[in-house]
Amino acid sequence: MSWRMRGEGTRLAELCRLFGVVVDYRDVTGRSRRPPPESLWAVLRGLGARLPAGRAPVEAEVRDALRVRRRELAERPMPPVVVAWDGRLPSLRLRVPDDASSPPLTLHVELEGGEERRIDVAGGGPVIDRREVDGRRLAVRHVRPERDGDALLPPGLHGLRVTAVVRNGTGPEIARAPLISAPSRTWPPGGGAGVGADPAAWAVFLPLYALRARGTAGVGDYGALARLGGWAAGRGASRLATLPLLPLFLDEPFDPSPYAPVTRLFWAELYLDPEDACDRADSRAARALLRSKGFARRRAALESRVDVDYRAAAALRRDLLDRVTTEPGGVRGLSERIPAFGRFLRKRRGAPDFAAFLAACERHRAPWRVWPSPARDAPLRREGLVAGRDFDPAARDGHLVGQWLAEEQLDAVVERGRREGFGLYLDLPLSVHPDGYDVWRERTLFAEGMSVGAPPDAFFAEGQDWGFPPPVPHAMRRSGYAYLRASLAHSMGPARALRIDHVMGLHRLFWIPRGAKPEDGVYVRYPSREQYALLSLASHRHGVEVIGEDLGTVPEAVHGAMDRHGVGRLFVVPFELDPDRSPALRDPPPGSVAMVDTHDTWPFAGWWHGGDIDGRVELGMLDPSEVDRARERRARERRALVDWLAERELIEAGEGATPAGVLTACLEALGRAEAGTVVASLEDLWLETRPQNIPGTPGAARSWRRRARVPLEQLDEHVEVTAALRRLAKARRQALDAREHREWDEDGSRR
Repeated sequence: MSWRMRGEGTRLAELCRLFGVVVDYRDVTGRSRRPPPESLWAVLRGLGARLPAGRAPVEAEVRDALRVRRRELAERPMPPVVVAWDGRLPSLRLRVPDDASSPPLTLHVELEGGEERRIDVAGGGPVIDRREVDGRRLAVRHVRPERDGDALLPPGLHGLRVTAVVRNGTGPEIARAPLISAPSRTWPPGGGAGVGADPAAWAVFLPLYALRARGTAGVGDYGALARLGGWAAGRGASRLATLPLLPLFLDEPFDPSPYAPVTRLFWAELYLDPEDACDRADSRAARALLRSKGFARRRAALESRVDVDYRAAAALRRDLLDRVTTEPGGVRGLSERIPAFGRFLRKRRGAPDFAAFLAACERHRAPWRVWPSPARDAPLRREGLVAGRDFDPAARDGHLVGQWLAEEQLDAVVERGRREGFGLYLDLPLSVHPDGYDVWRERTLFAEGMSVGAPPDAFFAEGQDWGFPPPVPHAMRRSGYAYLRASLAHSMGPARALRIDHVMGLHRLFWIPRGAKPEDGVYVRYPSREQYALLSLASHRHGVEVIGEDLGTVPEAVHGAMDRHGVGRLFVVPFELDPDRSPALRDPPPGSVAMVDTHDTWPFAGWWHGGDIDGRVELGMLDPSEVDRARERRARERRALVDWLAERELIEAGEGATPAGVLTACLEALGRAEAGTVVASLEDLWLETRPQNIPGTPGAARSWRRRARVPLEQLDEHVEVTAALRRLAKARRQALDAREHREWDEDGSRR
């Protein structure tokens, strides 16, 4: 029997509605799906509903939970967060006790710079409705500025207070909330569809861990990233795209996935350039280690590998950092000797706490949930970890120096980009590792016993469980979104463009209770308006274009919000190709980021030859009985793509098309379109067939390990690589010329 048919069904549905829990949704096939009651109860508990743990509540308990939730909402006089788009303070509905006295109201905006603005309320805030909740009579008052000019506010995160007006001046405070004043569209200012800061942008893409270059030690480093950016800019690219550069767990626990970082607030020490680190720290001990035969042997062994040995590469760099801290005076002496280190400590006041957490992980060699109570629960007591008891101070100091050097080296990449004409296109992961620093430090922001995932779809018939905890919407609001703001500021700092992983998470996330199957997960709604406002505000402050990862099953409402707020979409050729449609492939939407594949798909040559089909069979993601049908469709997709390119006179029609020829023509076609940015994966250009990541498999087992076959210094020796990029650069210039030509009227004046 469906829970909707039981006596408590109506109350359960109402409780879900009041907590933003979705009781049914449509899957990729359009079929309605309803989570089991057990999942709904678990998610409601995770959101703070007053329900008993470990069992289904009885009807009286559901009634009590409903009464408590209604009272909580009724006692909220105005929205928890107020958004002023383009600085215009909106009208508000203020819910206050209904009594005989109804004094006029005044608004007070406390600007983030310290100034306060007093704004008179039109009509004093007249009563427009009355209602009763749990026996309490409430009046709804309409609160809006008396003069339109008073409503214009500068961008920023302000505070809003509502006070009563009494005979002698300002009376008691009635309500208070954070106020986000933000441009309605993300940066650049005035950018319409298809108009970005660089209207002919194109990028090369390679994961930094995969980059081979002279002088690296088993994994790409920040110095090699700068050289790759310079190489790409020399061929006309204005972007260098890579995966997140955030810290990872590379010991115990071990997870090399860039999308399960330890934190979203610091940079990875893994990518330190050893020579540059020794120079910046001016450490004799580190230089001596760097020049030793033992270090050279370790480096050579790492460089000879076809995949990344994360533990060994991290240990090599850690040994250098430990030598830096053995210099006279330790980190204190370093801060006195190297002014840049002292400035880092003053600027990044949370760095010692993060370094101590990493050192504690090394001491306990276990997730923080099983640490002794004083260390495990230090953040709940608003305390820090204790040196000696919780961690080795020398280990903490090594990580502190590593964080300084990582920031310095990444700043050097940005500075080279300014000089040579390229900017970083970075990626903000949806969340963090459940055992990581952010969850330990900010655990009240994350739902315990839950993980984020995705419902069943065409590729994952049983759904996906991504393993990291979802943020709790009301906790985010209560904190003023401090953690989200810090995460955005951190990743936007060095970036020129930022991709928001799983942009649908701004609207809703799929929660999976611990022990439940992914197919039994539940969607939870999030305050998207507030998050778009924070995203827009941050993008303008940092001058960063924003792209949303909107692949998979995405409701049209999400695309509508992205368009309204100037968030670019992704356009990935195999996902957009439909051999049963005419045309089989449409042009990328204006302003989108267009590419042939992503880090989560097989490279183009692998797709062309059906390697993804073989891989899905091997991993149990595709039933062997479906293989023939999948191969037949792939053959039709190949023909349709060739025909589409031939119609544009980019390739000859027929069966003789080669993967290299089709790929180059495809990039040129994307380059001619009005996409905001076109991304070319370097591995595609030399026809790599193996993927970097296979979604749905454990990260430590098969993904995020393979190093690029072609080193940076040999890229120019590959005629296919340079020829494809020349055609892409030319196509982007032609697209820009055509766009500028359309912007001129026949009489020569700009429209």
